Amino acid sequence: MLAKRCSGLALLVVSVMVWVPRSPGEPGALAAPGVAQTPALVEPSPAGQVSPAAPIAPAPKTGGTLVFAVTQDIDTLNPLLQAYNVSGLVSDAVYDPLVRLGADGQYHAALAVRVPTLENGGVSRDSLTYTFKLHPDVKFHDGHPLTCQDVQYTWTAGRDPKVRVMFREEFTAVEEVTCRDDYTVVFRLPRPYPPLLNAVAKYGILPKHLYAQADMNTSELNSRPVGSGPFLFREYVSGSHVVLERNPGFSRGRPNLDRVIVKIVLDENALLAQVERGEVDIWWRVGASKAPIIRDLKDWSLISLPVLGQVLLYWNASKDPRLADKRLRQAIASALDGHAIIKLVYLGYGQPNPASPLVPTHWLFNRQARSYPYDPPRARAMLEEAGWRPGGDGIRTKDGQRLAFSLTVAGEDHLKVAELVASELKQVGIEVRIRPGTSATIYRERQEGRFELGIGRYGQPFETDLRFLLATGATDNVSKWSNAEADRVMEQAAGTVDPERRRQLYGRLQELFAEELPYLPLLQSVNLYAVKRRVHNYRPNPYLLNGISDFWNASEWWKD
Repeated sequence: MLAKRCSGLALLVVSVMVWVPRSPGEPGALAAPGVAQTPALVEPSPAGQVSPAAPIAPAPKTGGTLVFAVTQDIDTLNPLLQAYNVSGLVSDAVYDPLVRLGADGQYHAALAVRVPTLENGGVSRDSLTYTFKLHPDVKFHDGHPLTCQDVQYTWTAGRDPKVRVMFREEFTAVEEVTCRDDYTVVFRLPRPYPPLLNAVAKYGILPKHLYAQADMNTSELNSRPVGSGPFLFREYVSGSHVVLERNPGFSRGRPNLDRVIVKIVLDENALLAQVERGEVDIWWRVGASKAPIIRDLKDWSLISLPVLGQVLLYWNASKDPRLADKRLRQAIASALDGHAIIKLVYLGYGQPNPASPLVPTHWLFNRQARSYPYDPPRARAMLEEAGWRPGGDGIRTKDGQRLAFSLTVAGEDHLKVAELVASELKQVGIEVRIRPGTSATIYRERQEGRFELGIGRYGQPFETDLRFLLATGATDNVSKWSNAEADRVMEQAAGTVDPERRRQLYGRLQELFAEELPYLPLLQSVNLYAVKRRVHNYRPNPYLLNGISDFWNASEWWKD
């Protein structure tokens, strides 16, 4: 089955642009904070040349409805609690943060009048105080004024251990939030925290007057949000759609569109049929197998964009003594061919990622990071060294136990990755049983530790703090990796604003990661978007993360 699918896909690779990351300072490399850069949004042409995405027209039209299609349901519309990027799309349209991180790599003022910096006095010389001046005329969608008290409430809730915040480390990095007056917010830190603006850009401000008397974890506001962003929430039907309508009182100008419908279509084949019938305007995160079809459709653009994210193989090393042996993890790394995954599954859209928690285009990436070249003989030798011997059916055993694992996966592309992983691991004597599921089920099982292997994807912040992913006891440390030196290095890196010192510390963290492999990066992600040519000003965000979404400039979208 896999071989037949792959042989067909391989023939298509010659017509697909392969994106290659560049060193810092070269065109296409994502720069360090403070350096503005606009990533190229390109559409692979049949001849392999690069052609621009739909041009931005100078005179936007107003009115109309845009249908934005996704293949995942939402979990919550509370920006503090959400785990899925698709949820961030909706909450980013309904809520407004203090600042936004745009596709150009710069922070833009949102609720704040300006982005605080050392130069404008918004950041103190010791980097321990950030002052935000709020626009005084902002109102929530119910007409209630938005003031400093709402900002203070939001960030205090994020520190509350009873609130099920996804990334608490970002909130606990702030010692206190105080109000100098109704429209002046002061963040005080116990020590410098370089990713603060990245964190501030992720979280829309919640209405204190509505949330204060409710249990934030269970409030109906989590599915019927009231924000201050460019669009008003009107309706959510699970598994079907979300309806958003223009906020005529939006503080930064009237949005162009009357309405945005986020259409939830869990089956990619069904969604492709709707695209072909012209029933949607944007397909967010197109599966690579559908890219050649989209590329040939009249009136559609296919945008490809490298993002700060990885497709990865993760494992439950804390509960499975077999996976606790790093020799087995390293053997698995040597048995897998990242180039084949990119070529056969993603049709050339992607870039192999060395054994690093950072992608090659991240400004902190260690270019001396260790990699595990595809080397099945070495993988077999490492398994032998670890005591795993081939059985009669070729699957290795040790002390009467088979080297067999279940692999949980959701989504068409990840299923194809899983098939290739299973095929390659079988060649070295490891059996893999694929167990498909939904994103929601797999996320829950992962958080509860009820898995063996999994295929996943994660985004990383523009200004990185990897404690949420790799620190002992961290929320998303699914392998439960615990390394005292790594913890110490991450703490030190989070406490300095010196770029060179951060690069040195993260270089050491990447060395530790490559040796112990808490999880295995397979490739750097490239997002694909199908956009009808009548849609203008849609600019996907390469810094995609929960809360920093492709809706960052939704008020500027318009249609012919």
